[in-house]
Amino acid sequence: GQLQSEKAETILWYIVSWLIINSMRSEQVQWSMLCLQNISNIYRKTAFEVLCRAGSHRTDEVRMDSVSDPASEDPIDRMSPKEALSVFEEAIDFTLDSTVPDPLPFEAKLRSLLTEHESFITSAAGHAVGQEILSEVGRYSVVDGSANKLETEQEREQEQEQEKEVKARRDQQVEIEKFVEREYSRNNEEPTPWPLSALLEEPPHGDSSTTDHEESLDERDFPFYRLHHFKLFRHHDSLKMPPQLLCSRNYFNDKWSGLRRIKNVIMIMEWAPNGSVMKMITPEEHEEAAPPLTAKRNDAIRKSFLLLSSGYSEGMNQDGLASTIREVTDNPATSGQISDAFTAVNMKGNGLIDLKAFTTLLRTGHFLPMHKHRYYVALSLVEAETLLRVLHIRDDKPFLQSPGERIDCPDIALRYSPLPTHTASVLGDGGVAFGASSGWHAPP
Repeated sequence: GQLQSEKAETILWYIVSWLIINSMRSEQVQWSMLCLQNISNIYRKTAFEVLCRAGSHRTDEVRMDSVSDPASEDPIDRMSPKEALSVFEEAIDFTLDSTVPDPLPFEAKLRSLLTEHESFITSAAGHAVGQEILSEVGRYSVVDGSANKLETEQEREQEQEQEKEVKARRDQQVEIEKFVEREYSRNNEEPTPWPLSALLEEPPHGDSSTTDHEESLDERDFPFYRLHHFKLFRHHDSLKMPPQLLCSRNYFNDKWSGLRRIKNVIMIMEWAPNGSVMKMITPEEHEEAAPPLTAKRNDAIRKSFLLLSSGYSEGMNQDGLASTIREVTDNPATSGQISDAFTAVNMKGNGLIDLKAFTTLLRTGHFLPMHKHRYYVALSLVEAETLLRVLHIRDDKPFLQSPGERIDCPDIALRYSPLPTHTASVLGDGGVAFGASSGWHAPP
């Protein structure tokens, strides 16, 4: 609010002043770092020369704590490599003081470095350089009026790095404390055999309107159960899944208790109890099974319609319909699919599909036709191995010989779910088929 009332000239004056002040602060930090580096170079050059001479005599098995020549007049020969190496070491301290330490004047810090490493300043020139740097820093401190403000950027960076290290160690310790090795139950995991004749029967319907219901006797005895009843713990809620998705009790028994490690789904059985008669689900049956249209769902459909029709509320043309087919099926639309969609909703005249017709196409399953009584079952590897062996034995014969006068025969295919068929769509086809019964009908 204050800046808005100021004149443009005053605001520009504030900006330029701020830039100049920050530039001066940056130059001050760089100058402080340069002074610290110059002071360190005085004694580090001597330490480096000691290490170089020790390295040239490495074949003589010189110890790190021994000097090259104690009687030499050259002071460098009377220094041990171990002491020289300690000059380059920088201690990392993870402890935190209980109080805020008093800032050390920059001149005092530089002087303490020279005093601490005085033994490595062997020449008068080195002492002269050090005194010159201290004199310059002292003059700057007098001009500035406060030597405590010359705390170097290096000290700040070291403190920040130490704080980060301490925090990382604490976080890691917390993660280790949180991790508790759990005992996973392996009870009752032996495969339970079931007759192949069960594939002739439709899976019990049960109550498909809820995910939590009491199983009937038929459901309990059947080797598969609806996937929308699957849950790891009894107190957990299961997910809403289409009724044609099933799970074998040998893959995961819904009566197990305790912690269980769930396996990846590898083998899937595509199964139709009566493969000789395959009928399509009618649009009326699709719409009857669709969820009711609430205000929220209607709004979502309207937004999708506007997005796919490029914002035209009057209607969707052929390009918009092609985009819809692509989004629903993950396959590029063909001219036949587009014309069939227009025919299905009896669109004539201007050749545009309105929101009502768009909703009808979605709710009647026009873009995703399905067979009646075709199911997809997650199997255990033992079950898949057994069924694949039966398929190989039966070869071109019917998978099962129907008892009595029944002429129907189950239609199955075993799919390896991680790998789709190379000719499948982007969405995949449930996995590459490892084997299929004689006369198997592929899904639409």
